[in-house]
Amino acid sequence: MADQWTVLLEPSSRHFQGESAIDAAALLVGTLPAKWSERWTTVPDRPVLWTREREWVTGGDLDDLSRRAAGALRRHGVSRGDRIALCGDSSLPMIACYLGALRSGVVVVPMNAGATGAEILRIAGDAGVSLVVHPGETLAGMGLSVPVVAGAGLLADPGDARTGGLDELEPGDAALICFTSGTTGRPKGAVITHGNLYSCSRALEQAWRWQPEDRLLLTLPLSHVHGLCFSLNTLLLVGASAVVAEKFDPGWVTDAVAKYDATMFFGVPTMYHRLVTDPDVARMAQLRLCVSGSAPLAPTLFEKFQNATGHPPLERYGLTEALVCVSNPYEGLRVPGSVGLPLPGVEVGLDPEGIVHVRSPSVFAGYYENPAATADAVDADGWLRTGDIGAVDDHGYLKLLGRNIDLIVTGGYNVYAREIENALLENELVSEAAVVGMPSEEWGEEVVAFVVPGRAAVDEEDLLGPLRRDLAGYKRPRRIRFIDELPRNHMGKVQKHHLIADQQGAV
Repeated sequence: MADQWTVLLEPSSRHFQGESAIDAAALLVGTLPAKWSERWTTVPDRPVLWTREREWVTGGDLDDLSRRAAGALRRHGVSRGDRIALCGDSSLPMIACYLGALRSGVVVVPMNAGATGAEILRIAGDAGVSLVVHPGETLAGMGLSVPVVAGAGLLADPGDARTGGLDELEPGDAALICFTSGTTGRPKGAVITHGNLYSCSRALEQAWRWQPEDRLLLTLPLSHVHGLCFSLNTLLLVGASAVVAEKFDPGWVTDAVAKYDATMFFGVPTMYHRLVTDPDVARMAQLRLCVSGSAPLAPTLFEKFQNATGHPPLERYGLTEALVCVSNPYEGLRVPGSVGLPLPGVEVGLDPEGIVHVRSPSVFAGYYENPAATADAVDADGWLRTGDIGAVDDHGYLKLLGRNIDLIVTGGYNVYAREIENALLENELVSEAAVVGMPSEEWGEEVVAFVVPGRAAVDEEDLLGPLRRDLAGYKRPRRIRFIDELPRNHMGKVQKHHLIADQQGAV
């Protein structure tokens, strides 16, 4: 396919050379659990994670807790290759369950802790999970046909912690199934292998100069690859440490920088929007690196944060199906509005329509039990079609111009318009509905619904009420606009770009 492309950006290792450069071949071998356990047994007393439950947790503690979790999963009948849904908050029990599952070869299906019962039921069914691990004790009345256990309950299991058969994994073994909207259709389960996770973390170790002395302020949800794969996985690989917050709070972040002697912060644009209004944001000048991702960072927000802290945020680009692909350099120019250069081992291409394609060791293994969708996404040569529109800027960096209009990224989360439209259309008060993403400095994009009402005197609350039952909070429309008819072309297809243009003109 590459010979059809007008632009092809080759791997740019020269832009990411640290003191100990990683050969591209090294990205292809190894698994994270093996490296984690080796480090934990070598330096068992080194503090690794600060959590609310136990304050500082050492490597030896994580080894013990993850072994206990692995043993408990086995006693619940979960075997190697089985799938569990992990409705993850950022608590120590849920982290231990995640680590124990991966160490024992169990495939984790991460889910937002705020997911509704209907969403858990759908994804658990699609992935064929054997067990649901949830922060609460029960999910009574949800209709699940598999057991539900609390994460803390697993660790309280009195069984023997000396679980054998751990860390015996191959790079091609499945590690995660992350449900994502992709670019078309119902949300699909992207199968991410242990090799994908390992290659991503090794590339980030080099690109962002991770060191064992680093300490990350981890406020991202662990149900998302940004917090789970790019943050937690990588810091455990390199032997760094993290202060784990259960939720993001700008005041907590600015206080924690000095309190915990932090060096790094990773966030989404929504977090940066709130940080720049915090009176103590200048305290973040102590950090050596601030990374933004999961949604476009507005150039004006880039400049506000840089002016307040002296740090130009390092913006990067990735997606569930390929993890992190592109990054602004750690050393050198960081360009507002551009996402940078391909990471070590990554190739990036632009087809004649400007669609971004990537090929790397971190490109996923395919959609779970959906070979047709996999074939549409990845060609025979391993190139993933992302659906994002890009160009190369004057600095030779990748600049994203837009994305498939039906994929909305709000607050760092992927939202698929059709899922919301279908939920709206289940309401008898709705005749027609179209959902779009509108630019937002705070959220990256915000979900806006255009509705043709089925009868007179319909208001927003008539529609939002049922959505609170069926959709997680980040998926619900932030605005609902009632209109007389949807714009359509001669084939009857809704022309959403007209809705966006009209709404922007009205603001």
